Amino acid sequence: MVIKKYIVSNMNEALTMIRSELGKNAVIITQRKVRKEGVLGIFKPKLIEVTAAVENSKIVKNTNLDEKQDMENSINSIKKLMEEKLSNKSIEDKKLNNTIDNNKVIENINESNNKEVVKLRHEISDIKEILNKTLIKTEKIDYLHELLKELDIYEQFYDEFKEKIKNINDKEEVRNSLREIIDKEIIIDTEELKGKIVLVGPTGVGKTTTIAKLAGKLALKEGKKVGLITVDTYRI
Repeated sequence: MVIKKYIVSNMNEALTMIRSELGKNAVIITQRKVRKEGVLGIFKPKLIEVTAAVENSKIVKNTNLDEKQDMENSINSIKKLMEEKLSNKSIEDKKLNNTIDNNKVIENINESNNKEVVKLRHEISDIKEILNKTLIKTEKIDYLHELLKELDIYEQFYDEFKEKIKNINDKEEVRNSLREIIDKEIIIDTEELKGKIVLVGPTGVGKTTTIAKLAGKLALKEGKKVGLITVDTYRI
């Protein structure tokens, strides 16, 4: 007979150790509460001393049974592991197939989306071009109106000028073209004229300046003697 003592915290711990070492046929002989040896043991909770016994033959038999049980458990664990591996592989293969199918779907979707994106980009580009042209046209018209207003040209002639410069976008070119158009529209007869010329207009429009220009033209270009007579004592 084999007899062993166990010092444990509780009976569950004792039963576990007894079954593990002596087998299921072990018998508890005694149990009592004890304190841990030493001074510090006074302040520690009490422990349980359990004495158990079992016959030698039963230990061997139980050991063999335990070994057999362990072997069976190991085999079952390996079988279970292999089954899980196979099952996981099947799931992975299925996932892979699904992934491949999904990738094909995604490729098709991406291809379709790419076409839509390209189409959308073209449409956006066209819209931008239209907006830019509209903006340029609006800016050009505003600029033309400012120039015509600055030149004191009647608004009834605005549309005529707009039509003539509709294909010009640069502001400087608009100004130059407008100057050329006005030069062509206003015809100055260079033939020698005789008679009286009357300049009429409100203050500040350039009557005196025009007289000076005419006098300069006659004196410098035509070589004539020119004299200016004024009765306006305000001017010098």
